[in-house]
Amino acid sequence: MKKQFDCSIGEPWSSAVRALEAYTGEMRGAPVHDIARICNKHGPLMVGITKRLPKRTTPRIFQGGGTTNLPYTAPELAQVLLKALEKSCRTEVQLAPVELLETTAQFASLVSSELAVCQLAELLDEAVNEQASFLEELAVADSSERINAHLHHLTEVMKSFSSELTYLYPEWHALLHHTLFLKKVGLLTLHSSAFVSKMLSNHDPLLSPITRLAVTGEALGRAAKACNEKAISLMRFDSGFDTVKRPTALREKKSMIGLLGTMQPGSNNLLMPSEARRRKRIDQKLARRRVLGGGANSSDEDIQKEKGVIEQQYAAHAQCTKCQNIYRDDSVYCRMCGQKRPDPPFASQLHVKNAGPPPLKTFGRDVGSVEEEQQDKDFINSILGPRDAEGGGDNE
Repeated sequence: MKKQFDCSIGEPWSSAVRALEAYTGEMRGAPVHDIARICNKHGPLMVGITKRLPKRTTPRIFQGGGTTNLPYTAPELAQVLLKALEKSCRTEVQLAPVELLETTAQFASLVSSELAVCQLAELLDEAVNEQASFLEELAVADSSERINAHLHHLTEVMKSFSSELTYLYPEWHALLHHTLFLKKVGLLTLHSSAFVSKMLSNHDPLLSPITRLAVTGEALGRAAKACNEKAISLMRFDSGFDTVKRPTALREKKSMIGLLGTMQPGSNNLLMPSEARRRKRIDQKLARRRVLGGGANSSDEDIQKEKGVIEQQYAAHAQCTKCQNIYRDDSVYCRMCGQKRPDPPFASQLHVKNAGPPPLKTFGRDVGSVEEEQQDKDFINSILGPRDAEGGGDNE
């Protein structure tokens, strides 16, 4: 037989139930970037309803006549982690890096709203109604699931942010503090999950999300630690390379990795002089092509206007503008009205077309090839040191 619940809870309990259902329903299908708006909308409403609900006045008495202030019910146990995170998350919103500020603000709003849910569910547990007690257990379990999902989202954000981190990042100290904060969040989540799991029974709906919360917190701690270590390794580019010991022996062999390790990125040019001149010629050639093709400093309107002028010249060369007679290929005047036929477009460039392509040009091996080779050798010696007559002392 299906169990029937009495829906006549009465105020203010019915308002609390409606508030929980509205918040849960809107959060169920909300995207991650819209969480803060929903939390800021429903959080103050649930806090206001919590203030109107009656509070427990008698303490819990255990065996032996002693009282306790430790959390005992599921809503109280779920608040262990949220109370520890609420104030620190609000503070971190002001200290987080700019790229991670929005994500931190969403997490802070979610923690504050879920804390209001658990506090409302704790007071709803005092209602003498089976439906109210059933709803508060589901509300607390859903709250832990949302915290679990958002911690997983933070883990993926940190992994993606770490993969794109370079030595050009400007906010090193803020990033280091933020990674330490996330490491502490993961550690606190892990310990809270271990504590709450021991206090719950095997049939409690809160047991499953709380148990999985330990795995999520551990993954968040690992991602924050990896980002912290990468940030520390990249910060050496900002500290300078003056303290790096350079080899003094002239004939000491240097690997390419060792050579790059002694140079500051962006301040040294490792291109051979001949290669630098070749790239400069290519850039000049491409610039001329862009200018001739109308691609440099030309808007779409200018290009369309030039195309329209060229099309009008082609039409005037093919058909008489006075009597609309079609010119023959060898016509100079119109055979109907005698009007002179205009010159074809690009007539000034026909002699260049008829002359054929220009002769091929070779660079680097004809004129000045000996000088370029000597310049390349001098460039290599300036980096690797002089390498003259290796082994010559053995023959003397």
